[in-house]
Amino acid sequence: MYGNTVLHIACERNNYDLVQLLLQSDFGQNPYSRSILNYLGQIPCQCTRSPNIRSLFVTSPSMMNHSISIDNILTLYPNNQFPNPATVPLNDTEVDWIRLYDNATDALDARFLMSITRSSWMVKTLLRSLMEKQAVDIVASLIRRYITDEDKYEEAMETFKEYTNTKNPEHLLRIYSMDTPLYNALQKENNAFTTLLYMRLDGLKQRNFPKGDLYRGLTKENPDEYQKILQIYQKAKQNKSYIVETCALQSASLYREVAESFADNINAGSYAIFFHFKFPNECPTAINLRGISKFDEEDEILLLPFTLFKIIDIKEDSPKSHIISLENVSVPPATFNIIRRHIQI
Repeated sequence: MYGNTVLHIACERNNYDLVQLLLQSDFGQNPYSRSILNYLGQIPCQCTRSPNIRSLFVTSPSMMNHSISIDNILTLYPNNQFPNPATVPLNDTEVDWIRLYDNATDALDARFLMSITRSSWMVKTLLRSLMEKQAVDIVASLIRRYITDEDKYEEAMETFKEYTNTKNPEHLLRIYSMDTPLYNALQKENNAFTTLLYMRLDGLKQRNFPKGDLYRGLTKENPDEYQKILQIYQKAKQNKSYIVETCALQSASLYREVAESFADNINAGSYAIFFHFKFPNECPTAINLRGISKFDEEDEILLLPFTLFKIIDIKEDSPKSHIISLENVSVPPATFNIIRRHIQI
């Protein structure tokens, strides 16, 4: 309303904690976010009466060095452009579908997103009004770009129309599970798609994976890529507090033998990694696709980006095959507790 961004609204409501969180993000570090005018001709800091909040708009080195990529969520870049984590430098061992942190409290993207999904109805409504339309437009453009088969395109667009009409996130999962080039494209360009899922994550509660075990198999033909992946997980195992965060949509299975079929290095030139995920508690970002997936026989569980794990063990099954055991870590509650306690929009 009145052309306000979420930063304008947080300032207007004198919500110090939310303003601080937004300014520490890449969204807040962009000068445009601080200088954009609402319909009343005000920049965000002019919407508050609090001198403490106004003081936050003075850029400090600590804020510059501790940013989170809310830009991927609020501006919905079509490509997955995650910055390098400042907490644990990965250097040349970085891959684009996982991130490594010193501890779970540093996973601020995950904390911010979960704070949205667990916030009040009023906050969700505000954020949906700010973010959802752009995300819908981007996902629609991805469907048009990547699904070229006419019949499958019509099926996908009809399913997407069902989502826009009902806001039922299961329709998004049906599109994801279709056997089309979009499936692979969403491994790289998942920001808008992920945003829509998190905005409606409460609609998938009945599909949350309860405590238990999941399995995932991965085969690589390139030995350098294989070693790069191993190095990250080996680095994550060096300290019990280190956390791995998923940055892509990842499929796992309820059944070990299904995952093993995807980690089969029977080809002399291939390298295999077998992941064993342990979930001590129900996980809202591990979604059971039973009845949705086109491949129900695989008993697929979809792991959303920003799911957190710690490394339990890494075993060398053979020189070209490793087994990595991980345990799910709950998103620390501090940020969403702050929002639930202080943000009343």
